[in-house]
Amino acid sequence: MHEHTLLHRGERLTYHTRRTQAKLNPKEYLSIILDASSGFHLPHITPIPKSFSHNDRLKISVFGLLDHSNNVQKIYSLLPVWDQGPNITITILLQYLHDLKVQGKLPRTLYLQLDNSGKDNKNRYLIGILALLAHLGWFTTIQLSFLIVGHTHEDVDRFFSNFVTGMRFDHIFSLPHFSSKLAQWYPDCPQHVLLTSILDVKSWFDQTNCLAAFEGISKPHTFLFKRDGDGKVRFWYKDYCSTYETWKGKDDQFGVDVFHHLPQGNPQLCGAHPLTEEILTKYQQNLNFVPLSEQDWLLTVYANHGIMKDCEVDQNIFSTTVVPHNEPPQSSLTTTTTITTTSSRVTSRYTSKNVTSEHLAPNGYIFIRKNPDSTDIFLGRIRMVNNNSVIVNLANLTTKGDPYQPSDPLSIFSSPIHTFV
Repeated sequence: MHEHTLLHRGERLTYHTRRTQAKLNPKEYLSIILDASSGFHLPHITPIPKSFSHNDRLKISVFGLLDHSNNVQKIYSLLPVWDQGPNITITILLQYLHDLKVQGKLPRTLYLQLDNSGKDNKNRYLIGILALLAHLGWFTTIQLSFLIVGHTHEDVDRFFSNFVTGMRFDHIFSLPHFSSKLAQWYPDCPQHVLLTSILDVKSWFDQTNCLAAFEGISKPHTFLFKRDGDGKVRFWYKDYCSTYETWKGKDDQFGVDVFHHLPQGNPQLCGAHPLTEEILTKYQQNLNFVPLSEQDWLLTVYANHGIMKDCEVDQNIFSTTVVPHNEPPQSSLTTTTTITTTSSRVTSRYTSKNVTSEHLAPNGYIFIRKNPDSTDIFLGRIRMVNNNSVIVNLANLTTKGDPYQPSDPLSIFSSPIHTFV
C-alpha cells in the first residue's frame, strides 16, 4: 500500500513538473491536458420540478482542454449526434494544435496528458496520430502520459468543477446561455466551442491499412515519440514516468514501428446520426419550461435534427507539409552544480555532475539521494535557480524500500532522482 501511494504521488509530481517546465519555457515546451466531463442535459432547471424530472432532454457532452504553456482554457461541447470514441479526442487535439501552428506557436516538444481510457485515448489511433505529427515536423518530441487508474483527478477536473457548481444554482436553457454564464463561474473565462463536425481518423487509418501491428499498449503509462536513428518516427514506452526504467522499444536498437506506410490525403468527416422524430417529440415537451426569449436555439437544433454548422473542422489539416524544427540546443550541463537543500532540521550542500538546466525550474520538483547506495530519498521543491547554484526545499523523507531508483539518463521528461556526492 505504501509503495502504491508513493508511486501514484510520483506520477502526479512528474506531471506537475512537466506542466511547470512548459509554463516557464513555452517556446520549447507545450503542455496540454485533455479530458471529458460527465456533461449535462438541456434545458437544465434547478431545482428540478417534479413534473419535469422524468422528461427526456438533450444530452450535451463536454470536454475540457488546458494549455499550460499559453494559459488557455477551452470547453468543447457536442450534441448527441456523434459516436463516442477516439475521433472526438483526436479532433479536439488536432484543431487546437492546428490553430497554434497557424499562429506560429508550436514548440519542439509536446507533453500530452490524457485520461487512462482505452476506448477514447489509449489506443492505436491516438498513437498513430501523434506519430504522424512527429513525422510531419509539428514536433520533434512528443510525450504522451496517463495517470494511474483511480488517481486521475487533476487540474482539468477542478476546471470542470466550476461550471458543475455554477449549474447547481443557475437555470441553463441553451448552449449560448451556458456560454454567457462562464464569466460568472470562472475567474478567467474559458473559451467555449460547439463542435459540429468530427474528423474520422479511425476510418482513415483502417481503410488505408497504414498502422503496423503493435500490442501491449494498455499497461504502460507513458509513451515517447521521436525520429529514430534511421530517420523514421517510432515510439518507446515505460510502465511509469517516475520510476527507474529505460525506455522500451522493439529491441535494443529501435523503437516500435507505428506505420506500414503513411496514410494518404486527409481524413474525411464522420457521419452524424440525426435526432429522430420520436426523440424530438419528447424534447419539444420541454419547451413549456423554457422562457420564450431562450427558445430560439433549441428550436433551431430541433429543426435541424441536431446537425449544426457552427464550428466546422478543417479537413485539410495535413495538407501543408511542415518544415521540421531545427535540432534543439544542447542542455547546459553543469560540471559542478551546487545544491543547497533546506528543511526544518538541517541545511546541507552537495555538488552534482549530472544536473541539466531543463530539470531545474523554480517550483518544479526533484528527487535526490545522498549517495548511490542510499535507500533514503528526499523529495525537494526547487525554490531558486541562479547560475550553478540551486536551492531545494526538502519535503519529508520517504521511508526505506521506496520504489524509485536513480534516473535513467534517457528519462529527460520526468522528475529524475539525482545522486549527489
